[in-house]
Amino acid sequence: MGAALATCWRDGFPDLNITVAETHAEKRAALIARGIHAPEELELPEDGFQIVVVAIKPQGFAELAPHLADIAGDATVISIMAGVSLATLKAAGLEYVARVMPNTPVSINEGMSVICAPDLSDERMQDVLFLFEAAGRADIINDEAQMHAVTAISGSGPAYVFAFMEALEKAAIGMGLDAELARALVKQTLTGAALLADVSGEDPAELRRQVTSPGGTTEAALKVLGDEGFAELVEKAAKASRNRSEALS
Repeated sequence: MGAALATCWRDGFPDLNITVAETHAEKRAALIARGIHAPEELELPEDGFQIVVVAIKPQGFAELAPHLADIAGDATVISIMAGVSLATLKAAGLEYVARVMPNTPVSINEGMSVICAPDLSDERMQDVLFLFEAAGRADIINDEAQMHAVTAISGSGPAYVFAFMEALEKAAIGMGLDAELARALVKQTLTGAALLADVSGEDPAELRRQVTSPGGTTEAALKVLGDEGFAELVEKAAKASRNRSEALS
């Protein structure tokens, strides 16, 4: 996710000075290949950083925390770590902090990012918004407890979509379609449906009804999904993700 954001910002703002600290040699080489400055040792500019983004796994924060305040100075610190609270960030000596939950489509500037930073000044918040709106859509919440649900829906959400795509492709191949056509059908169908929902502004339930003729093929499929508890299963999966986010915090 950090690499995706760095790439997005580098491409969108060529004059932006981005330095990435990456300890893994192969990952650092991949960043450099993308044209991103990633020195072996972190270089601190004389006038400090304006913004520091913490894009590591939450399990690694305890090791980083003792050094972070020195690196950040008075910069705005943006954390994209799932489950690491604003209070935990402030306990590490950070004064200006924001939590952001983006998702992987930021890599193509189609991400969904949710920002929680109730104590930031308007000026600093505008800087955070500026960066994440460049990577797609960005919304703001003030209730940090909602970040667990955000993680479950949009943070983890792309994986649910990809899992559905996998299953639909498998079904298509099982019914005799070749793999290339199966993938094309699934990708364009999901892309088109998502765009239609966005452009039309219709409620998803209404769009579903428009496709579903009484006694028709779509109704037959949806009846199976309903009988198998599809909606309940999706809710159960989302709650499992939310609960894991709560556990990480």
